Amino acid sequence: MNAPEYLYILGEKIIYGLKGAEFEESIFELKSCSSFAMDKLERTNAPLYNNESQAYYYKRSTQKDAQLCYICKDDNRMKQFSIGDCEQQLHQDLKKISDYLESGETPPLEPIVKWSDADAKFEKNFNVEYSPYLEHYGFKTPEEYRDSVTFVTSWNRVIDRYYMAEIGIKTANGQPVKITDKNKQVKAQIAELYDFEKILIRRIEVGGEASEE
Repeated sequence: MNAPEYLYILGEKIIYGLKGAEFEESIFELKSCSSFAMDKLERTNAPLYNNESQAYYYKRSTQKDAQLCYICKDDNRMKQFSIGDCEQQLHQDLKKISDYLESGETPPLEPIVKWSDADAKFEKNFNVEYSPYLEHYGFKTPEEYRDSVTFVTSWNRVIDRYYMAEIGIKTANGQPVKITDKNKQVKAQIAELYDFEKILIRRIEVGGEASEE
């Protein structure tokens, strides 16, 4: 194998140390993700809800422990979570769906993009991107939807600039951050749909690094 000697030592310990041992079966749900998604997982230290609920269904139906593991396809980072009890949240979701079905009422459309309070950033809405009723939002394909919401990068960048200016973070050149006319225009776009001051307060609470570009 042309492998370092320490790998042979570890391999022998695993093979002979576990010989004859028995282990309980468990569920191991493996997901690939982008570096953008992995950054979010590391910031929030929590799995994505749709993935967590899927793994919980497997756990609930088999009565076995479940683990959810993400592998970043961009840089091979890994993040693993044990699946707990999602019963209450799932029950609420299913009741809401059932109420709409039984009443024959069409539920309101999801927002095109979502504000994540956990990591103080705007992000695309998975419920729109993978909706079977995507045409209700004016899109034909998930790719078309993704191309239409690239503005969230600009929105997050402007929020970061206001955050840096508010708490006095300097630029890479050691200069105070200046709010440009373009920044003010983007702020106005955000303020049409969201309380910008409330968003900025949350961004300050989360803290951390920010991009000046």
